[in-house]
Amino acid sequence: MKSLVTLFLITLLAWIYITLCGCAALVPDKLITAIDHTSHAEQHFGEHPTNYGYDVLEVGARWEHGNAFVEVTDGRTLGCETLDHMHEVFNARIGYSINLKDR
Repeated sequence: MKSLVTLFLITLLAWIYITLCGCAALVPDKLITAIDHTSHAEQHFGEHPTNYGYDVLEVGARWEHGNAFVEVTDGRTLGCETLDHMHEVFNARIGYSINLKDR
């Protein structure tokens, strides 16, 4: 887990360096609003279904360079039986998308 965090931080610092050098813009390519559900499939379809998932209302930004992207979102959990009150949820994703259709 520690190596994954280190890899994420190195990638994030590299992205910031590239951005500050003028190779990319600080202004995001897209603004994101979403309602997200997080759980495990077994919670819904297993022998003993549980209700440990949660829903999040979030706002974020996405930077794209070709098919590579960086995405950050921040949100709040919605009503949930397993959480006694609303919690803040922050997500950061670095990824690569594969186009299946030409647009």
